Amino acid sequence: MMKTFKFILLLIGMLSCLNCGHLKGPECIKNNKKYGTIRGVFRGNCWNYYERGLSYAEGNCFDAAIDDFQNAIQCVRNDCKIDQFMAPTYGLHFSPYFPHREMGVVFYKKGEFENAKKKLERSLSDVDSERARYYLDLVRKKRIEKEEIESCPKITIHNDCPELVSTSNSITLSGCIIDEFFVSDVILTGAVKKIIRYSWEGAEKKVVFNEELDLPQGRHKIIIKAKNLANKISEKEQKIIIDKLGPILLINMTENADELGKIENQESICVSIYDDSMVHSLTINNQKVDITPQKKITFCKLNQLYGNQIKLTAKDSLGNISHMTLDKNALKLDDNKPNFLAFIWNLTLPPIIPKNPKKKHPSINIIDPEREKESLYHEYEDDFLFKIRIDNENSLLRSVTINDVDLPLNMIFNEAGPTEPHLKGSVLIFDHVVRLNRGKNEIEIKVSNTENYEICKTIIVMKKTYPAFDKKNTLRMYIHDLDIYSNDKEDSIKNEYIPRALGDSLEEKNRFVIVDNDNLAEYTIEGYIKKLNYPTKSIETVCTVKFNGERLKPKIDVHGCAKEQFKRFDLCVEKLTTKILRKFIRRKGIIKNIKGNKIVTNIQYKQLGFQKILTVFDKNNLDNLWNAKIEDQSGKNTQATLFTSTNHINRGFQVITK
Repeated sequence: MMKTFKFILLLIGMLSCLNCGHLKGPECIKNNKKYGTIRGVFRGNCWNYYERGLSYAEGNCFDAAIDDFQNAIQCVRNDCKIDQFMAPTYGLHFSPYFPHREMGVVFYKKGEFENAKKKLERSLSDVDSERARYYLDLVRKKRIEKEEIESCPKITIHNDCPELVSTSNSITLSGCIIDEFFVSDVILTGAVKKIIRYSWEGAEKKVVFNEELDLPQGRHKIIIKAKNLANKISEKEQKIIIDKLGPILLINMTENADELGKIENQESICVSIYDDSMVHSLTINNQKVDITPQKKITFCKLNQLYGNQIKLTAKDSLGNISHMTLDKNALKLDDNKPNFLAFIWNLTLPPIIPKNPKKKHPSINIIDPEREKESLYHEYEDDFLFKIRIDNENSLLRSVTINDVDLPLNMIFNEAGPTEPHLKGSVLIFDHVVRLNRGKNEIEIKVSNTENYEICKTIIVMKKTYPAFDKKNTLRMYIHDLDIYSNDKEDSIKNEYIPRALGDSLEEKNRFVIVDNDNLAEYTIEGYIKKLNYPTKSIETVCTVKFNGERLKPKIDVHGCAKEQFKRFDLCVEKLTTKILRKFIRRKGIIKNIKGNKIVTNIQYKQLGFQKILTVFDKNNLDNLWNAKIEDQSGKNTQATLFTSTNHINRGFQVITK
């Protein structure tokens, strides 16, 4: 029985070597070091030929290396014919296996660029690897240098227009970059500094970009820069306007005059409405007023036409709205009252009384009737939008600043001029938005007039964080030690440096909490390092990300070349961090539909990457959070759905990736 079993094992070994070429390879000795060696016994398996081919390549015995790589590919086993990150060798053992790719690298070193191109492209058709892309780009550069090709990338922005306008902080900049001789780098500069494509990702003839930008209120300039393999650079500028503010309202009291210039007894209320985005519609006392959209609209004798109680609503062409309720009798200031008032919704701050109350001075009101029930704590939003009213009696406004920055009221001040009488005794109402930092924010408002009187007040706004961003709700990750594959016998079996450095790098980005036990983690990372000593010393790091034990595709691989080993490691950590974070980009959305326990969001499934959990919450009751798993919709171009058994979720609830 034992003899029969040994015979079967021998037969299997002989069959696995069919069509695999000859067992013995040529001798290769360079600088008293023998190449063409493997660990263990050479049995003629495809992985034996592949390992020996790597050794020949390291010794610059290129013809012998090519023969061995070719013999590996020609083995009878189908899985020997394709490149793969982890190929089965014997039993339950696996090993990196890239005969096509490494043959392409050897052809490149020999100067046979056409053969190198074919083999590297074949490898990429089997599996995408950074090392194959790196050497394919080197091959392409040789062709460009030889043919002295002149070309520049062509940048196209979708919905191309001089200015993109949005009423939201989030705006999508999309387009494509085309170059017959391959786009290698794409970056954004200006208001946003962001790398869209790194050179180490490999060049493409067409690069499509779809970048979601978070911009504050105001005008911004974005510059897209693209470089090709010939180091030719193209640039394209895109202007973006974020406008969340309603029209500016300027009210003043004037004395009416008849056609002969005689002064009438009745005072008149005049309102001027300004907006760079055009004043589009107007209602007064719930009556629609027929207007032609323009940047400035003025109405006089409002109290005579509509009475002393006036309710005015103005909307710009983007849909931003300004409201005003005006009482003619309340326009005049009483010198016996405090001369500076600051209100946040229904909260009155202590007034400041000027040292010289008889001096002509402005007063300030900060009001937002839509938030009457709120306090100074402005929770969970990046921008703080509030309304300001400035009452200015018997003098002209000179400037209005918030946090020492002049407000965009130039269209009023420039038009009026320093001696224009219609600003005298006026009331100015406008919106303002401040980008908040986490924690305490101080907002200082200053107003000065032509009587050299300045008044200022600081208000405090606190910004809290989404509970979904709290550390307790952050993704937990465990990183295993990495296996090392190398022909150097002195190499350790495991590598601990990269996992430790990678964990520190990911925690610095505030996206993960690194735990020391895989049972505590939702995500785990495992993988290997392959050390290569030709054409230059480099390492290839390949990681598999798992969610609750489920392998997520594709694998993440990086290729690092540097003279010193730890610099190679650091380069790989930097690249791994970038690639992993791209799979875990924070996405925000809302619930669009609910069907039983199936919830449909407005987030595209393909945007989620490796993210498998969405946090659901009610913006009006942030103490309640639900974490729900996302339904697997691989290969579908659809909106992300998730399942939950709770009955407390409604349409319009917010969702954010955990």
